[in-house]
Amino acid sequence: MLNIISMDFDVDLLTTNDGKALFYAQRDYLIHFVVYQNGMIQQLHIPRFVLAERYSIVLSGKYDDRHVFFINKFLGVTKGVDDSLSLIVNGDKYNFNKKDNSGFYGIIINDVKKYEQGRKMIERNDGGCVLKDVVSAYGKDIFSDECNIELLSAIAFETLVSESKNKKTLSIFLLYSKFLAGKYKFTKSIVNKIIKTLNSIYIDENLNAHIDRIYNKLVENKILRELEEDKPDLSEYTKYGFNNLSETGRAVFAELTARVKGHFILLFGYAASLIDKNELIEILTEGCQPDSKYEQETRSILSIVDEFKKMVKKH
Repeated sequence: MLNIISMDFDVDLLTTNDGKALFYAQRDYLIHFVVYQNGMIQQLHIPRFVLAERYSIVLSGKYDDRHVFFINKFLGVTKGVDDSLSLIVNGDKYNFNKKDNSGFYGIIINDVKKYEQGRKMIERNDGGCVLKDVVSAYGKDIFSDECNIELLSAIAFETLVSESKNKKTLSIFLLYSKFLAGKYKFTKSIVNKIIKTLNSIYIDENLNAHIDRIYNKLVENKILRELEEDKPDLSEYTKYGFNNLSETGRAVFAELTARVKGHFILLFGYAASLIDKNELIEILTEGCQPDSKYEQETRSILSIVDEFKKMVKKH
């Protein structure tokens, strides 16, 4: 079974623990974990920056193996009693070989070095903070009036670990570049993408129930108006909802509309923080093969966008 998982998901076995297995693969700016336990498969797509930031704390020497630094409710990082590194997944501890410099340990150690190097690229000035020697995808300075160190550190990290230098690859760098440049406006392109998606998805009873539930939340929170006709003017209707989102919410909605095959009501619900990333993924991938290209792309996109959303929303 372990060989099948490795081949189907294109992942490598990291370690095992009492009949459970943990796999991983590096995907651009993410680490894709696959957990096999009691015949069930669980997937976690974690931004490399987040792992590097947590492991930087672990490796600082200030904490012992009793301290766990959680990334989410499923995953945390710590170290072993012999100073090896460990992951806590669903409460189980997985140690990995610190001599394996070509594998996961090597990725983590290199990423921690890049993270710490990136922190030194942040310069403070009277107007906030700016990244030294880095420009946005539009050739402008990358800055934060509020000195959002977490956000700027993530962007610096991505520029240092980027191999392709493809500025179109989805990343915190790309999203914040567009955010700073004011690219997230309501356009005809958004409406066209919504219509294209509506014409290509099949709405079964389960999906319809999710849409109705989230639509009611959106109306209750005055993000959307109550529909009074079967076929409303989608341009006017979605523009109204778009303008009621926060600046971060508008960026998230516009990006996901362009990248994810999901009903616009669901995307509005996530952009307005009425549902979280995990719930949206569960709805969008219901009935899909876990190793399918669609599910992997959906999970990867939402993992990057969600990290951006959390970082920018804090400030």
